[in-house]
Amino acid sequence: MPCTQPESFLSSTEIRFYLQTLLDQPLTETELSKQVQHPLFKVRSTVRELARLGYVQQEEHVSLTEKGLTYLREAQETQDT
Repeated sequence: MPCTQPESFLSSTEIRFYLQTLLDQPLTETELSKQVQHPLFKVRSTVRELARLGYVQQEEHVSLTEKGLTYLREAQETQDT
């Protein structure tokens, strides 16, 4: 399983959950909040951390980066073995 950055407050499970939610399409923070059923303040802090780690980019919508897609692929490969 891919490991998180040691200085990150997010668990690998939480990272996978958010990245998986964004896999099909970019979402606004409000849309993401509804999808994951977390309060908007929690989603905003999580998105900031995911962006800091390089897994998402944020403009009008939050979307996966290539690094985020790679993280999901590696997590899936680890899970399959």
